[in-house]
Amino acid sequence: MWNSIFLQIGISIFIILCIHHLYIYCKTNFSTQKTKDIVAIHTQKYNDILNQIQESNAREKAELINKFTTHLHQQPTENSFPLQDLSDPHLSEMDLVSMQREMETFIQETQL
Repeated sequence: MWNSIFLQIGISIFIILCIHHLYIYCKTNFSTQKTKDIVAIHTQKYNDILNQIQESNAREKAELINKFTTHLHQQPTENSFPLQDLSDPHLSEMDLVSMQREMETFIQETQL
């Protein structure tokens, strides 16, 4: 009697282990594994953001250069803005002229 009970328990455990190993074998050999490449995903996102920023900066720089060049070509006088329209009483006309010249040299340097 005890022999038949231990025999049934042994056969049941053997069948369960065989089915378990068959399941693991089928799972590993006949299914595709899901892998996440976390480093590449974040690197790609970083590169996308960096490209957007660089394109935006290049576009803004081109717009500013275009604005400054059109403004400089519209007014061919030495001072490209009227001095009497400025409302700051602390700056003299010489200060304003020197600031204008500095601005023009800065614009010319950025165009290079």
